[in-house]
Amino acid sequence: MTVYRTGIDLFQTLVTDAEDGGKKAISAKKKQRVVVTKMFTQLGHYVEAACDGDLAKFNTSGFVAASNVRGPAQPLPPATFDWIDRGPISGQVVVKPKRLPKANHYDVRYTVLGPGSTPGSWTTVTLLNSKKTTIQNLTPGATHAFQIRAYGEVGPTNWSDSMTFIPA
Repeated sequence: MTVYRTGIDLFQTLVTDAEDGGKKAISAKKKQRVVVTKMFTQLGHYVEAACDGDLAKFNTSGFVAASNVRGPAQPLPPATFDWIDRGPISGQVVVKPKRLPKANHYDVRYTVLGPGSTPGSWTTVTLLNSKKTTIQNLTPGATHAFQIRAYGEVGPTNWSDSMTFIPA
């Protein structure tokens, strides 16, 4: 413990010395950080082995046990499109979902808007990732509404607000 304490004291001194920005002091501080980190890791492994899995003994060492309990899954934020653009062929549209971390997959649905912007029947396409995808067999020149939702561990998000697009 005295060797470890000496290493910590030296590191604290080098941190103070390195505040002036000198290259030698910064280099010495970085080297001492590695030395102290290795000593701390070895000490932690020793304490873990000496405690034999007894948490009460471990708590007397001064180390804090890491929690291995996961929190409950959280709902995803609302899904949106990064962009919607014309496809390479008439009647095609390319959609790109905005990537959501922890999303398992995405549903995109679309419909042709009738008189008064009333939606027709929706067609749903499942996307396995957030890469751009071409949707085919759309009516060229007609206004289409697109919506997206994402699926996470706790289920789907709500459908996004409609985005309208007219394919060529």
